[in-house]
Amino acid sequence: MSGLERIKFVAINVGEEIDIQRFSSEKLGKEVLLPSDEPLVFDFAGSKVMVFYFGSIVVINPQRSVEELIDEFRDFISGRSLEISEEYELVVSSTKKEVKNKLGISFEGRVAAFDDFCVMVGRKKLDVVEKTIAYALAQSVALERIEKRVDECSDRLSKAVEKFKKWTLWMRTKPIVTSILEVIKIRQEVYSNIMLLDKPEFTWEDEEIEELYEELREVFDLDDRLAALDRELDSIFQSADILSSLVSTGRENLLELLIVLLILMEIIMYVYEIWGLHV
Repeated sequence: MSGLERIKFVAINVGEEIDIQRFSSEKLGKEVLLPSDEPLVFDFAGSKVMVFYFGSIVVINPQRSVEELIDEFRDFISGRSLEISEEYELVVSSTKKEVKNKLGISFEGRVAAFDDFCVMVGRKKLDVVEKTIAYALAQSVALERIEKRVDECSDRLSKAVEKFKKWTLWMRTKPIVTSILEVIKIRQEVYSNIMLLDKPEFTWEDEEIEELYEELREVFDLDDRLAALDRELDSIFQSADILSSLVSTGRENLLELLIVLLILMEIIMYVYEIWGLHV
C-alpha cells in the first residue's frame, strides 16, 4: 500500500431504537441474535453499514445518499426523531514516517485517535478498528439526540414555573409529572441502552483496541457530556419535585381554607336561625 487511504464514517441517529432482528429478517433474509454492543453489519450499494440497536446507523465510505439508506429503516424505528449526523475519518498508512511527513503528527503505538480523524499504520485488525470507531461515533450521535431531549424537557419545566407564578392554585400537575417521568426514562436510556458507562465487550481482550476506544471517548467528549447531562437531569428532577410539592401545598392550603369557610358558614347559618327564633 502506498499513499494515505482515507476511510469516511458517517453516523446518523434516527430514533430511540432500531429493531435489528426484524430488519435483518425482513430486509436481508437472515435471522440474527446479536449482543447489545454488536452492530448488524451489511453492504448497501457498495458501502459497509453498521446498525446499532440504540437508533444509530454508521455508513463507511457512503456511495449513495444516506437518506436512501434511512428509508430502508422507516418501519423498524421506535421513538423516531429528527436525524442527527456526525462524520469522522480513518487514515490508513503503511508507515509512521509517511504519517509524519504528510500529516505532521507523531503518535505511540499502531493506531491513535485525534480530533478530526484516527490514524492507523497497516491494515491489521482494520475490521475491529472500524467497528470501534463506528461504536463510539454511534454513541456520540445517540447522546446528542438525548441532549436535545433534555433541553426540551428543561424548556417545558421553565414554562411550568412561569405558569406557576401566575396560576399557583389552578396549575395542573401533569406537565410536572411528565418532566419527572421523562428524566427517569432518559436516565434508563443513557445507562441501559446506549451503555455509556461500559466498554463494549469486543474491546476487552485487546489492549490496543481498548485504548483506542478510550481515546475516541475523549475525542467525542462522551464522559464530559455524560457528566453535564447527569447534572442537568438532577436539576430538572429536583426542580420538578419542588414545584410539584409547592403545587400540592397550595392546593392543600386552599382545601383547608374552603373547609374553614364552610364551617364558618355553618356557624353563621346556625346563629341566624337561633336569632330568627327569638325575634
